[in-house]
Amino acid sequence: MSLFLGILVGTGLLWLLNILVVNPITKYFTLKKLNGYPTMPEEGAQNLINKNFSETYIVVDILVLGIAGFAMGFFIGWFFIGITWKKIAIPGMLTFIGLSILGYLLNKGYI
Repeated sequence: MSLFLGILVGTGLLWLLNILVVNPITKYFTLKKLNGYPTMPEEGAQNLINKNFSETYIVVDILVLGIAGFAMGFFIGWFFIGITWKKIAIPGMLTFIGLSILGYLLNKGYI
């Protein structure tokens, strides 16, 4: 597999998984977490929502992209390199790259 194809497919998978899986799960858990809070002034509520969304997004992003990266590397035998412009998505992207390389190495018998 060429490096360009790995970058192209990896970036597409990152964006697709973020849109279809990570964002809905993050919104669900953030709203579920915030239902226990009493009502508060507008500026305090927005800061609380942003903080909880960021924390939840990073955890869900790492889990979903880690599983996807490992599965794609192990079952298909490719490693992926993705590109992201969102600072909050960098941990998930690095997990995706690292675990896809680990899955690739396991598939090829190097480990």
